[in-house]
Amino acid sequence: MEEPTAGLIRAQLRRMRLAAGLNQEEFGKQVHYSASMVSSVETGTRPFDRQFLFRADEVLHSGGLLVSLLRIMEKEGQPSWFRPWLEAERAARQLRCFHPGLVPALLQTENYARAVIRCDDLLTDDEVERKVAARMDRQAVLHQPDPPQLIAVIDEAILHRTDEVLTFDPQNWKSFVEHAARH
Repeated sequence: MEEPTAGLIRAQLRRMRLAAGLNQEEFGKQVHYSASMVSSVETGTRPFDRQFLFRADEVLHSGGLLVSLLRIMEKEGQPSWFRPWLEAERAARQLRCFHPGLVPALLQTENYARAVIRCDDLLTDDEVERKVAARMDRQAVLHQPDPPQLIAVIDEAILHRTDEVLTFDPQNWKSFVEHAARH
C-alpha cells in the first residue's frame, strides 16, 4: 500500500503540471524524462526519485514543494521512536555521539550509509535508497545557519576493517575524512 504522502506528491505533481498547461509529453521533455515515465510516476506504477521531483519543481516553479513533500514522506518513514530524536537533533546546540562499531549517521558518506542500510536484507532497493536519502537529509542540520557543535568519538578500528562490507579502502578513507571535515 502506498504511503499517503506519496499519493499527495503524485496528485500535486499532476495538478501543477495541468495548471501549467503541459501535457505529459511536453512536461517530460522539460524535465528530461519520457512521457511514459511521467505517466508511470503520476499513476504510481513507477516510483519517483529525488532528481525527478527536483526537476519537476524547477520546471513548475513550485518553490521546492515536491522535494519538501518528499522530505516529509521520508521523515514519516522513520520509526515512531526515532521522530522525537530527529526533532531534538534539529533544535540542538550541541550533539555528542559515541559509536564503537559504526561511523555516526551525521558523518556517514552516502556510500557508507548505503552499506550500513543494506545490512537489512529485507529492504528493497527503493527502500534502501529512501533511507539513504533520509540519512543524507539529516546532515542538513550541520549546514544550517548557527549549526550545532558536533562532538563524535569514533573507534579507529572501524576505519581499518578488512573482513566486512563496511571496509574503508584508501579512497573511502579520503572520502570520509573530506566529508567529516566539511561538517
